[in-house]
Amino acid sequence: MLSAMGGSLESGTSDRAALYISSLASARGAERVVFHVARELAARGHRLTLLVEETGGRLVDDLAKLPNAPEIVELETLDGPTLLSRVLLLAAVARVLLERPRRLFSADAADLVEAAWKAPAPILGLRRWIRRERPRAVLSFLHDPNLTLALAKRLALGETRCIASVRNHITVSAAKAKSSRMRAVPGAMRMALPGLDRVLAVSEGIRADVLRITELPEDRVEALGNPVDPSDAAAAARVPSPHRWLADGRGPVVVAAGKLKPQKDFPTLLRAFARVESPRPARLVVLGEGDEREALLALAATLGIADRVDLPGQVENPLAFFVRADLFVLSSAWEGLPNVLLEALACGCPVVSTDCPSGPAEILKGSGAGRLVPVGDVAAMARAIERELAQPTPRSLSIACTERYAIGSIVDRYEALLFGKVKARARVPRPTRSLAAGSPGISRAES
Repeated sequence: MLSAMGGSLESGTSDRAALYISSLASARGAERVVFHVARELAARGHRLTLLVEETGGRLVDDLAKLPNAPEIVELETLDGPTLLSRVLLLAAVARVLLERPRRLFSADAADLVEAAWKAPAPILGLRRWIRRERPRAVLSFLHDPNLTLALAKRLALGETRCIASVRNHITVSAAKAKSSRMRAVPGAMRMALPGLDRVLAVSEGIRADVLRITELPEDRVEALGNPVDPSDAAAAARVPSPHRWLADGRGPVVVAAGKLKPQKDFPTLLRAFARVESPRPARLVVLGEGDEREALLALAATLGIADRVDLPGQVENPLAFFVRADLFVLSSAWEGLPNVLLEALACGCPVVSTDCPSGPAEILKGSGAGRLVPVGDVAAMARAIERELAQPTPRSLSIACTERYAIGSIVDRYEALLFGKVKARARVPRPTRSLAAGSPGISRAES
């Protein structure tokens, strides 16, 4: 499959490759994936650069401590005057438009201009770094870096392979977006992404969405999931209990995690949890921060469950919660491939998840683990929680769901994309660190 890429696998003139993401500061989702991939590639002895727009955060600090630490470059330090960067941005947009003259006056063209102009990025700094270092490949993560890389590709970057990783269901997220910039994302992708050498999708569901949006040939879009490191779960089990409820033995504890925003649909989870009946009252811990915090606390009070719900905010080590919880619940309206679901399963935690687009059904399919419920169905989610608490999935089945996402095999594929071949597994030592069938509407994941 790799040989079908535009450009040779031996392109670029150095043995260096780069991962490009806006920031690792939040230590969530895609940021944690970049950390895992960078850490593993460094352990394999590769020369790797992490390109960011904002430095800082514990994941960056952890990478800096590695024996073969990736170089970390803040692109804005290379970017130059704002006016020059804007001129370069417009030149790149113009080249994209000229490549597709039949769409010059289309809604897609307007979306590209809006998305590029309203999300200013250090395109000059990115171009300067690539032209100076001439890496084999640059792989971007998330929409804004993907668009920046796709535009920079039009600015004479030589033989460097440019690859984008799409990590969310763009059709659904754009349809539900409040901002015009986010609603413009599909059109911008349709115009800009065909110039890249390859597009990665975090799940088969996202791959299908990318193919629909971009109309790219199937061999240019590849599904590549999130890596799971079993050693992280083992390390999380060794640290002290991170929450009093997880240590007091007074009843089952349900855990959820994610940014407190509409996509995660925590109101449905709270309403479902309020209906849960069990021999001993269950308690709910929701990890994360976001704009809906006060509204969720108010809803918990209205439902009469405020004393059984805790929102401790964003935590450094969510796996320490997952490895001790009686149940993990994912209530999302849409996803890409939910990293927290994979992490909870890797910790052996039973799960209940919405059958949202996309990811959960792919992860659980054919495993006999977990329960899937329709998005937004309060009654179905409540029943699934009750049943999973009463008859939890065996730990071994939960863990087995993550085997095909094992970090070694996933990073083998990243390695081939970035460096052209899989390097022999002579590893540079690295320190380990904890990171980190029912009634209608409820189902065990079926094959």
